Amino acid sequence: MQRVKVQSSDRSAVITKAVIRAGDQLGLKQKEISDILGLSEATISLMKKGEYFLSEEKKDFEIAALLIRLFRSLDAI
Repeated sequence: MQRVKVQSSDRSAVITKAVIRAGDQLGLKQKEISDILGLSEATISLMKKGEYFLSEEKKDFEIAALLIRLFRSLDAI
């Protein structure tokens, strides 16, 4: 099996979109998502519009990945 190289910006976009969708599916409000990720509500709004993407070098990226994992685990039940 061959591994495909994924650029950092692609991963950031995927994680950003996925955390917004997971939050929506879990019924989280924008304020709650911002509290979980440690970001402002304005930043979450920009994320929803596709104007801001989480950075792999920051803590909020890791927290977003954990929230996505939580959602996937709950969805599997």
